[in-house]
Amino acid sequence: MPQAIHVQTVAGQVWVAAGRSATYEPDGPFHLCTDDVLVIFDTDVAERAGLRA
Repeated sequence: MPQAIHVQTVAGQVWVAAGRSATYEPDGPFHLCTDDVLVIFDTDVAERAGLRA
């Protein structure tokens, strides 16, 4: 299960997830390398990335 910071306010929400070691193969629709950051503003995309809303 990927881990991310989920911030939710009245105005909206955002998930911020840091990348993992590039030595692992992608295990889903998103593959982050060692120094990547994934920022998600949509619940559907967060679920596709393996994050719970």
